[in-house]
Amino acid sequence: VKTIVEKAEQAIEEARAMKAEVLKERAALQTPSFNEGSAIDYRFIENELANKRTVTLNGAGSVSFVSTLFKAALQKSKIASRVRVNYGASSSTVIPVLAPRPAVPSEQAEGATGISADNTAALSGKTIQPKAFFSELPISYEALKMGAANLEAELPQIFRDAFVTAMDNGIVAGGSSAAIKGIFTTVPAGNKIACGAAGLPKLEDMVNLAERLNDYDLDSPVIIVSPTVHAALLAETGSVYDFIKEELARNKSILGVEVIVTGKAPSTLTAGSVIAWGGSLSNYCVGIAADLTIEPIRVPGSTVTHYQAVMAMGGTPVVDGNMFALKTV
Repeated sequence: VKTIVEKAEQAIEEARAMKAEVLKERAALQTPSFNEGSAIDYRFIENELANKRTVTLNGAGSVSFVSTLFKAALQKSKIASRVRVNYGASSSTVIPVLAPRPAVPSEQAEGATGISADNTAALSGKTIQPKAFFSELPISYEALKMGAANLEAELPQIFRDAFVTAMDNGIVAGGSSAAIKGIFTTVPAGNKIACGAAGLPKLEDMVNLAERLNDYDLDSPVIIVSPTVHAALLAETGSVYDFIKEELARNKSILGVEVIVTGKAPSTLTAGSVIAWGGSLSNYCVGIAADLTIEPIRVPGSTVTHYQAVMAMGGTPVVDGNMFALKTV
């Protein structure tokens, strides 16, 4: 009888151990892992979305996951791929800024004294305070259940691309007080070069801007214009700057400065409007708070599921004085 009892107790202990192991494995599948680029990150999200549950990724552990998620999309963007991007578990980023540049070093005689101090350069902090950005994607029952694509697995990348597009829009066309401040609206008044004549800028104006950028020794400077401006420059005839037009057409550059053409750039001809921007995009910093929420919303009386994504972003030029522009007259 004792042997039978002992065997029964041993079997019970083995069953408990097996149950504990099963529960452990189940918990591992239902808990998000933030290992960089690991498959379980996406498996967790896919499982939660497939079961119409809200996915929330936040805290310090999600930083590597969010940065990995955005890295590929940022590289495909001709604007956002060139800016500095900071990821943080919190929603605030402080950037050390040396602004403006230190004075040009000057020669001094041996034993020189009474050298005047540089009263303009100062190291300070510039704060990025990201704000919430919202995106919504309505998906029908048929697309979710009967489509060939696994939409739940694709949703993180779909929303990622949407947020990168919003980042591009903000960097170029954002207002001066927006969460993502626009480069066209934050150029200092003293750095705006007036065009030589009313209307769209001419090749001569673009040469003036490119020379200013080259003279300022910026890191990989670029000029950003709208397709309207680009087309007008290529259509210009009878100019002594035809060799510049050929460089623009062949190499998309002016005096070696790369020209980026984007529909996000303004083409307003009102007097005083910034029509072309020049500077280094590495002088721009974007802060992304590693808080990403994807929430499925069911609407009564509808077969459509609305997937809503919310995350916080912000951006600003680091040193405004390192940006230049052409303005209309």
